[in-house]
Amino acid sequence: MEHRPLDQALSRYGQLVLTPILRSRSVNELDALESDLDNQIAAIRPQLPQLGAGGPGSYEEAHHFGTSRKDGSAPAVNRFMFRREVVGAAGLLSWWPSGEVELEPIDRDLKHAHLRPGDPVWTIGRVDGGGSPWAVYTPIDLTIDEVEMVGRGDISPQAIYDARESAMLPILEAINAEATKYFDHDLPGRGRAAIAARRAQLKAFETVRSAIRFPEEWKLPSPRIAPYVDDDQPTSDHGDSRIVLRDRLATATFEDLQRSIRVWANAVERYPAAFNLLAEDRISDLLAATLNASLPRADREVFSTRGKSDIRVLANAIDDGSSEAIVFITETKWVTSESVVVKALDPQLFGYLNAADTAAVLLLLFRQKDRRKAYAKYLPPLRAVDGFIGEEDSEVAGWKVNRYLRDGREVRLLVATIAIPPV
Repeated sequence: MEHRPLDQALSRYGQLVLTPILRSRSVNELDALESDLDNQIAAIRPQLPQLGAGGPGSYEEAHHFGTSRKDGSAPAVNRFMFRREVVGAAGLLSWWPSGEVELEPIDRDLKHAHLRPGDPVWTIGRVDGGGSPWAVYTPIDLTIDEVEMVGRGDISPQAIYDARESAMLPILEAINAEATKYFDHDLPGRGRAAIAARRAQLKAFETVRSAIRFPEEWKLPSPRIAPYVDDDQPTSDHGDSRIVLRDRLATATFEDLQRSIRVWANAVERYPAAFNLLAEDRISDLLAATLNASLPRADREVFSTRGKSDIRVLANAIDDGSSEAIVFITETKWVTSESVVVKALDPQLFGYLNAADTAAVLLLLFRQKDRRKAYAKYLPPLRAVDGFIGEEDSEVAGWKVNRYLRDGREVRLLVATIAIPPV
């Protein structure tokens, strides 16, 4: 028979307590597990198996043939099953006590040798199947002649059963003793040791996490507004010149935004499966949330969404004394044709402008597998849009800034490309 040490079964119970400790992610979580350790052990502790009521089970005539006689014939053997109900965790009885335990295995009943090789003296099973109680069973095999001897009082099934139960009870007691020791002493000790080791490990991890200090300047600075002086406005009827002050996004702020969007785009491109099925407005929402999270001490949503897919910044979202002018805007489009790209800029993005000098981003999303061919096909039409006056390098590699002059207003457009092909 297979040797199944009981400590393997008990350790499975223990894992229900130890695994949450080993997987804890914070000292606070570990403290909660420590304070509740006794309750956790009590919750998973099984009821120790004990023998309950007994009785006869089934019987089967001519179940098998017994030991051969001298003449070569073998008598038919009738099998009679007897049982004792098991109250508690009956499954523990299928394991053997661990360690150095002086117990005699019950492999054979030499006094009643009709058991066939491989037939166990004791088995565990349901009384009536389904959800009925568990019981331990032992077979008593008798030939027809031995059945008659029982009737005459020459063979005592009671004596056979009592001898087998007497041999089984020390094993049951050893199983219960080992289980009691495990749940009373071993598992609580292992739990406390695991908590101490995990606490030291978490503290070591936190030491590493806090070992590097990042200066505040590494974060995206708060957006800034640069005043724009327009002295080309018509004079009044009284001949006095009039200076008009307008708001625009500061050049330094636009450069910071380019770098932040590039970092965000790199992350998107590393996980195409997570993004290539999203709608334009959902991707815009994610970018807006990222930009807001990058702002130190931000106490309101500077970057906001309007319509379906654009992100904008109003001047008064940065400085409450400023006007409602839009000083930054992003339009997001999945690229499916040249027409989609051009219309995203003109009239859609240009139609939002109401500041003298506006910074803008055209975020173009590509599902095409060959990004170079796609860029070569769909980006040149942007230079043919009315008002194009030049192209310059952006603050990040791989992207350009197009400059447009529309109705006396200059627009600095970052053309941001993100390749998110199907996986």
